[in-house]
Amino acid sequence: MSARPPDHSWRELGAAGARALGEGRASEAAALFAQVVAARPDHADSWFNLGYARRQARDYRGALAAYDRALELGVAGPEAVRVNRALILSDHLDRVEAAAHERARARDTAPRFVHTGFPLAELIELFRAIPSDSRKLCYSSASD
Repeated sequence: MSARPPDHSWRELGAAGARALGEGRASEAAALFAQVVAARPDHADSWFNLGYARRQARDYRGALAAYDRALELGVAGPEAVRVNRALILSDHLDRVEAAAHERARARDTAPRFVHTGFPLAELIELFRAIPSDSRKLCYSSASD
């Protein structure tokens, strides 16, 4: 059985994780936030932080799992979670339809949330609608 940090130290771990993220050490931040959620498995915002750190560390599936848990626990600002999920799904896992679903849920949750525009996901959808022969022509024209 692994020792869990004392309840008061989870905040210190979270602060250390935030510092690591700010300094570009995403993998270290993810490990610190994993310790935070081990100490406080019911703290939704810490699950969000873990998801964000994992996303920055390019652990996209781990990030999605952490974001799922944050949503289950009622994280403040679920639209931000959905936006992050949509970006991972569209930009890194090539799941554009699932990303569009997340985007719609973010927009439904907070219609005025600024970051629900997703121009990249929309461009990908438009690009995929172009016949492959035309895409090849675009590629060759762009490289000339």
